[in-house]
Amino acid sequence: MPSRIELERMNNFEDILENEVISKNLGIHAVTRTGNNLKEFEYYFNNQVSFMEQFNQSFALYETFPIKIQFYKDPKWKELERFITML
Repeated sequence: MPSRIELERMNNFEDILENEVISKNLGIHAVTRTGNNLKEFEYYFNNQVSFMEQFNQSFALYETFPIKIQFYKDPKWKELERFITML
């Protein structure tokens, strides 16, 4: 389990992401996975450039978060379908 401080930072990150990026209709939150000392967020969006511009603008005033962002194309939402079938 993360420490109280780490948990607060994780919650703060999620709030910023949802309130300042996703709420602007730049993406749709599909899945959050937690385990193996990781918390992964999966989003679908149409424009990577617009998403990243808003993401960077939204997080510019905050201390850097230890995150890694990966992009891949999934126009048919196969990854989400695979996740749902595992439930």
